[in-house]
Amino acid sequence: MKIAVIGAGTIGESIARCLKDYDVVATRRKTEKIKHLEKMGIEVTGDNKYASEKSDIIILCLKPKKVPRVLREIKQNTENKIVISFAAAIEIDLIKKIIPEAKVVRAMTNVGVIVKEGFTVYATRDLDDKEEKMIEELFGKMGKYEKIEEEYMDALTGLSGSGPAFVFTILESLMYAGLKVGLPRELSLKAAIQTVIGSSKLISETGIHPSQLKDKVVTPGGTTIEGVFELEENRVRTTLIKAVEAATKKAKIITSLLNREFQE
Repeated sequence: MKIAVIGAGTIGESIARCLKDYDVVATRRKTEKIKHLEKMGIEVTGDNKYASEKSDIIILCLKPKKVPRVLREIKQNTENKIVISFAAAIEIDLIKKIIPEAKVVRAMTNVGVIVKEGFTVYATRDLDDKEEKMIEELFGKMGKYEKIEEEYMDALTGLSGSGPAFVFTILESLMYAGLKVGLPRELSLKAAIQTVIGSSKLISETGIHPSQLKDKVVTPGGTTIEGVFELEENRVRTTLIKAVEAATKKAKIITSLLNREFQE
């Protein structure tokens, strides 16, 4: 299977790395920035037409505004090929207007893909079962994945796409909290990181609801209830909900604006 990753920036390069066991060609305007990928057996080029022509699957990792131009550039090389777009806010119907003969998949992942722990969601209506299994094999190399209805893409952009920034903020806050109560910086950060990893893994592997697990930690008159009280009094849950809601709202606005631009 030959794969083209067009737009090997932060996410594109990470995807190329995850898929290095396949025959991968990665493109970027300034090829010197991804020349190191050649040591992994990944071909590097600045020629999108060449990359799309030689590939069976074309993965677009572009800023939304660049998508129309690049699609027109590679259009002749997309017929009956699978084109996976990771471009934010660009709907399947808009992509199909430019490359109607392609089999289009709209996908989104997050920065966890850098360490092969991304959460990739995708929507498509063009693929048969065999083709879906094939792309899920690719997404599996990048972390967890799930097929969704396209209507959920903006909401998942707000939760999963923007979510790592919220988690990093929480981790940083926990580290500073450790400093405030006298912990060395390195130890405080390590404790905060492992606390988040362990808690997430516990939910993932047991399937127990977070509220039930929280109740297992909170004991009458103990230390944890004092901290939980402060969190509730300062509306931490409400703040996080509002953060995801704001990011989702912005994603919807961007989608609407890009839709309008495509129509024009």
